[in-house]
Amino acid sequence: MKQRAILLAIMMLPFVVAPSKAASSGFVFDEHGVTNSANPSEFIKLGEQLSQAALKRRFTGYQIDSREGDDCSICASVKGQAGELFVVWDNKGTHIESVGSLDKTSTDSLGYRIGDSLAAAIGAKSAICDGGIDGNGVFRCASSRVTGLAYNSEPRGCKEGEMPLGGGSGNGRLLIIPDCAKVDGFDVSLKPPIEKLPWGLELEKVLTVTSRSGIDTDHAVITGVITPDDANTYCEAQNDGKVTKSCLATVKDNARSLKPEVSAKCSAKEFTDFAGNRYAFLGANPDKAKDDDGQLVPYLVKDLGTGGIVDRSKDRLYYAVMELFSALCPANTPKDW
Repeated sequence: MKQRAILLAIMMLPFVVAPSKAASSGFVFDEHGVTNSANPSEFIKLGEQLSQAALKRRFTGYQIDSREGDDCSICASVKGQAGELFVVWDNKGTHIESVGSLDKTSTDSLGYRIGDSLAAAIGAKSAICDGGIDGNGVFRCASSRVTGLAYNSEPRGCKEGEMPLGGGSGNGRLLIIPDCAKVDGFDVSLKPPIEKLPWGLELEKVLTVTSRSGIDTDHAVITGVITPDDANTYCEAQNDGKVTKSCLATVKDNARSLKPEVSAKCSAKEFTDFAGNRYAFLGANPDKAKDDDGQLVPYLVKDLGTGGIVDRSKDRLYYAVMELFSALCPANTPKDW
């Protein structure tokens, strides 16, 4: 147990490796937005009011393609001499919400660029990341040193099982960053990855983590609250993108019944959910090797209240409780849960 605590402490220490040599010109990302290092008049500032016409005037000579879609109110690609940017406006289509780049000439304000170590760029061996819900896809991991900046990373350079499971789009989780992970892109945003945890069985029933203490010990505690943004996200998913008063009222009623925290005794592998239910992680499912149809869960979790085993047939319960256990006791949680 002491070794695990020491390991976690090491993982949380600042992780510093010199960045590779920066490109002589290109876009530089910092907490304010992005700027062309060779021409400071070509910039985009987070939160600024910027019309599409003004964007075109600012980036004269660049190819600018705009679109509207389900994943953004207005998006645009800006491609030219300094590289390529991807710009996202807010829901009203008036202010800049995020800017990203996958261009190899882009760097962050610390000098890190695509291909560098993800952990080195982040500045730590762990980070709040979203995306990568199936261990594949693209992860977006928040910098520990530059506010609002996140790094995109794909697990293609990692062997199967090396990359941990993410929480899906918008649902950040504290992940241990493997050495195989590299920087594949930059994203500076007014909505960086924020740690979320489930309070119910539906995918959108998540709350925002407000504090954590004693992780991987017998006194692990994580507190959380359903923020207005959490409630809106859930209600939009339930009502075809519309937030109704009745849905918000339902979420508010549910919130009153929740506990303010989840906790764990990691040596015993016992933990709670936000409803106050108690569980125990039992380890590998011995019947999984005989499971030709992929219907069995890889690990067993016991509901200490009912005495039953949590499985996939109970909606998302297995995934919800395992997400809580992995947050409270990461050293005891297998990567392939």
